[in-house]
Parts: sequence; C-alpha cells; structure tokens
Amino acid sequence: MKSQHTVTYQPGDLHRLVELIYRIRKPENLAEYPTGVDFEEILASADVWESARLWFGEDSALTGYALIYPLFCNFHFEAEPGQDQARMYMEMVAWGLERFRRLKLDGKVDQAAALDTIWDEQDTERIKLLKENGFIPQDLASLHLSRDLTEPIPPVNLPDGFTIRSVAGECEADALAVLYQTAYESVRMNREEILLIMRTSSYDRELDLVAVAPDGQLAGLCTCGIEEDLNKRLPKKLGSTDPVLVHPDFQGLGLSRALIWSGWEKLRSRGIEVAELSTGSQNVKGIAAFTKAGYMIDGRRLWLSHPVI
Repeated sequence: MKSQHTVTYQPGDLHRLVELIYRIRKPENLAEYPTGVDFEEILASADVWESARLWFGEDSALTGYALIYPLFCNFHFEAEPGQDQARMYMEMVAWGLERFRRLKLDGKVDQAAALDTIWDEQDTERIKLLKENGFIPQDLASLHLSRDLTEPIPPVNLPDGFTIRSVAGECEADALAVLYQTAYESVRMNREEILLIMRTSSYDRELDLVAVAPDGQLAGLCTCGIEEDLNKRLPKKLGSTDPVLVHPDFQGLGLSRALIWSGWEKLRSRGIEVAELSTGSQNVKGIAAFTKAGYMIDGRRLWLSHPVI
C-alpha cells in the first residue's frame, strides 16, 4: 500500500487538478460534470477552498480529490484507479461527511440541507460504497442529451418582433439574474454567480445567446460553450447548449427550440461536431422541448443524498 497524504486545495492547484481528472477518467467519462471549466467556476471563490481536499501519493503525485460545493451542497470525489482506490474512496466519503457537518455547525449551509452526490448508474461499486455510508438514492436523475451537428439543422423561425442576439456583456448580468430566477423560480443564479461564469477562461460572449421580446425584455437564454482543452482529448469536438431557459411569460412560443437551433449553428460554425446538454429528470417540460428540438437522451446519472445530522 502506497503512503498517502492530503492537503487543502490552494488556487495554484487548479491546473494539476484538471490534468488529474482527464488522466484518470475513462474515455467515455471525460466530459462528465465537473469538467475543467466547471472546476474553474466552482473554485473561483476562496470560500470553497477549505472544502476541497487533495490526495497525494508517496511520489508527491496528485492521485485524487474530494470537493464540497457549499452553494449547491454537492459532493464530488475521484481517485486514481489501482489498489488504493477503494481505501481512498472511503477516506474521501468520511472526510466529506465530516466537512459538511462542520459547514452546518459554522452556519455556512442550511441546517436542513442534505449532502448530494451524483454518479453514473453503471458505477455500481461507488454507489454501493455510498449506500453503505448512509447515502440514499433519490428519485431524481440527471439526463444527458446529445445531437450530431453534422446532420442538417432546421431554420430558425421566431414569433413576430422577437430576436436572438449575443449577450451584451457583464452589463447585462442583473437582467440575466432576473431571467434565471424567474424561469427557475429560485433565488440562485444571482449577479455574482453569473459573473463567475462570464469570467471563466472558456466563456465566449458571442456564444451566450438571448431571445429578446418586442419590448426589449430578455425572454430566454441559451448559453453555448466550447472547452478547447477537453476537446483535445475527445474523438469528436464537443460543444454545449446549457442551460436553456425561457421566461414563463414567453413559454409555448417555440423560443427554446429557436435558441437551441441558433446555438447549434453557432457551434457548428466553430467546427463543433456534437452538441450536448444535461437536465434533471423532473424537468418534464424541458425534456419535451429539448427532444422536440432534436436532442436525444443518451445517458443517466443518479443522485444520492445524505442528511448529515
């Protein structure tokens, strides 16, 4: 058994953390959340660093990580395959539960919040470990959808007076926050969180699309993205149209479909071959809209939760 030691994440660790996940993941899992840009966004705040732990081997090589994202109470952990992997997973789960308990005691997360983690339904060994440590499978799953962009893309037809354009920049962060919170019926995705996304290395304003109503109100959003570093490792160039959302006052007009098709055209013009997005299994309206637009469901990840009393 190799000697292991752990340290708290520091900002200079981002690059090797990203290199780790792309080195240890199976080829078919390279694009799973969290990817490199996701880590960049999550770890942009110093408040998160104390809730991220790195595992090193005896040769000082990074072999794993565990991370709690307090904003959403999400728990992520991965370890290098090998004889130490099972033991490391046990250590990571124990650390995660204790860390989340501390976050509750310190008032940094809601006392009633559960610690949530998500894994591919085929990852039976890790799911078994989580169940043995008190994590409870939920009815909710995360669905992955994709679309081959080498196939024809339908022409975009908008209702009279509506237009689609790129986001103007950070000056629209407040308006985007209102759109997010109204569409999701949630206080999450405020101005600061939107600015974090806009300031990641892969963010491209030209790919961040909004539908605008005749009176100038933002009616919908489709944020497209391309991770160049990830695409160097994939057999086909991948882009995302995620999230896609429409203000309740403008639903039923075909705006989500128009935004997705506009996003596909933007991505294809950049050489992207496959588009993707993810959504929760409870998002019945969204799934119907996405599949009607031409997306196909091709993956499913399960959520498990621990109450951490």
